[in-house]
Amino acid sequence: FLEMCSKKCSDNTLKLYASNFKKINKCINAAYKINKEWNFKIPKGYSEYVRNKPMSDMELAILMKSCKEGSTTYNALFLAKNFGCRIASLSRIKGSDIFFEKNSNDETVNAYLRIVDDKGRRSRMAVGISREEKDLEYLRYLQSFGAERIIPIRPKSINQNIRRHLMACNLDYKHNHCHAIRKNYAQNLFDSYRQNK
Repeated sequence: FLEMCSKKCSDNTLKLYASNFKKINKCINAAYKINKEWNFKIPKGYSEYVRNKPMSDMELAILMKSCKEGSTTYNALFLAKNFGCRIASLSRIKGSDIFFEKNSNDETVNAYLRIVDDKGRRSRMAVGISREEKDLEYLRYLQSFGAERIIPIRPKSINQNIRRHLMACNLDYKHNHCHAIRKNYAQNLFDSYRQNK
């Protein structure tokens, strides 16, 4: 299994898999009261596959312009850009998960998104990074979906649609396009906190 994964996974991912196998080995030993050690060598990972490259704001703008406003792909990109959502979470978000709060200090409006059953079955509140009126207006439109899902398609379909638009725009994010958008969100959020310090 590790040899097969070494063709497309990084060294860190392979170490994580090996760690999980060791935990499984301990559980089996404890359950069956045996002392059998699994010995395996961790192969060298695929070095070209890097997940730490954020998508630039310009590239994200080009990608969003290639989508029709209001389409499922546009909505997915908009939510991922503004809230750092994972693809699996995007397909579950409802209009009622979007909240607004007025900042008492300077009367600006903050947008929040409730993300339920995210990775590891955890729920969280994500803060929106954009305070531009056009983005807040679009979020109000998405909020009007109420109890309906904003993106009523499966995560795999969202991935395929985004990949199709990336290819049409000649943007090179073959393996990690969704993670690159999340990295863009994280970088912009970090920068906004540094500026407001």
